[in-house]
Amino acid sequence: MNSNIEKLYQIANKQTRRIIGLMSGTSMDGLDVVLCEFEGQGEKRR
Repeated sequence: MNSNIEKLYQIANKQTRRIIGLMSGTSMDGLDVVLCEFEGQGEKRR
């Protein structure tokens, strides 16, 4: 299996994941940042 895909599977199978999202607009808008934490897998995810 491709090593990059294997790394994604390892991350997806963790009990808790933290994800950072960034979005920038024009120089007047600045920068939007969010940190999300997900727990569980499948339908039990919170």
